[in-house]
Amino acid sequence: MRYRWVSLALLLAPAAAFAAADGCSSAGTAEPPEASAPNAASEAGARLDAPADRIDADAASCTGTPPPAGVPGGWVLWPGYDSCCGFYVPSPNGSPPPPIAWGACDPVAPAGLVCQQMQVNWTAPTNEQWPLVVAAPAAQETDTVTLAVSRAVGGGWESLIADTDGPVRLAIFQAGACRLQPSGMDGSWYAFGVHLGASGGAFSGALTSFPTQLAINSQMPMALTIGQPGALDLKTMLLHSWDSPATPISVHAAADTGFLENFAVFSGSTLFWNASRACVSKFKVWTSAGGTADFLSFGDTNSTEGVGDIGTDGTDIVWTYGSGGCDPQTLLYNTVSIMTSPFSTTASGLQPRRLRSEIPNGLGVSPFVVDCGYAARQTSQGIRLVRLSDGVSWLLAADPSTPWEWEIPIALTCTELFAQVLVHNDGGLGSTQYTRVRLDSLGPGTPPD
Repeated sequence: MRYRWVSLALLLAPAAAFAAADGCSSAGTAEPPEASAPNAASEAGARLDAPADRIDADAASCTGTPPPAGVPGGWVLWPGYDSCCGFYVPSPNGSPPPPIAWGACDPVAPAGLVCQQMQVNWTAPTNEQWPLVVAAPAAQETDTVTLAVSRAVGGGWESLIADTDGPVRLAIFQAGACRLQPSGMDGSWYAFGVHLGASGGAFSGALTSFPTQLAINSQMPMALTIGQPGALDLKTMLLHSWDSPATPISVHAAADTGFLENFAVFSGSTLFWNASRACVSKFKVWTSAGGTADFLSFGDTNSTEGVGDIGTDGTDIVWTYGSGGCDPQTLLYNTVSIMTSPFSTTASGLQPRRLRSEIPNGLGVSPFVVDCGYAARQTSQGIRLVRLSDGVSWLLAADPSTPWEWEIPIALTCTELFAQVLVHNDGGLGSTQYTRVRLDSLGPGTPPD
């Protein structure tokens, strides 16, 4: 099996969707318990840095309360993260949520595209401007794309991990003060950030063995990057392995202190990420055997050239390369190119090849989605799709003649691009749509320059 992982910027829901009152917070710190064994569905998982009275009081104060109005019939309280959060999951007798549905794109879609958009096939509140939110990342196994979707329903929000053309794999109903933010996923594992007022945390585990294996209470909601070795906390650069989640591994190198480390992506057991400081930008790599090392670097003081936006599907690696000097005020390079190489875990194994130029502004802000010989990323002008064999590209830009504005690529297959678009209306607010477009309907493309 071949998986593709990609970390994208969060596609934010309306503020009301994730804002929450702090109904369960308390002080104190507990010693972490022993980590739960992998695939132990009956255990709540390893809880790290959690307030002691929050854990101990949950069962007494929240577990016995009846479900609030709006919780689907047959769904039961899940206390694996925090009973007071009001997370409910389907019981064996519960009604599963409907799968993702697709229909023809609105007539405002650009002419000539073979296009479908996600449908609201459940009862959504009539006053909700964004009844659904798709959050990155997406996961892919061959041609099966799996998405994290949040739906506005009566009485709360419903968070799903579901195949685009198949079953719902995981469903959580949010009826309490906490709000979920899908923050990581691959073909086997998932992660959710938790918002609880100004604080929060995260929980993560295997899709086949819910409840969770890893739960973390922290001072703020967390974003985790998920992969075969474990869950990476992007704020601390600590990797919580699935085998020993309570004993994290630091992937941060002391030499990179002062660098911003972000846009991490797993490929199998290998972790890549970007480290940047002003006009200095490089790629890092971590493996369990070799630890952390520079992957593609021009030195820690060289501001004349740099790299960003790394993405990979385990077959190809794609990135942006800035050269010709960098303006210290705007942090823009004079020249930006799109580069690719066959997959490698070492700098010596890279075979860089230039594909074409790229828009100068935005290097290092939008990683590539890569699969099946194509790569796509968000730019200031729309979505750039490039074919890796020859550098032919398509810029899906905003068209002044239509209200259709391309925003963020979500996933790629050999035949389709999945993307977020913004459809402007007469009132100026617009609505977010989630679409899938056949690649062979995009036209001949633009030759490389």
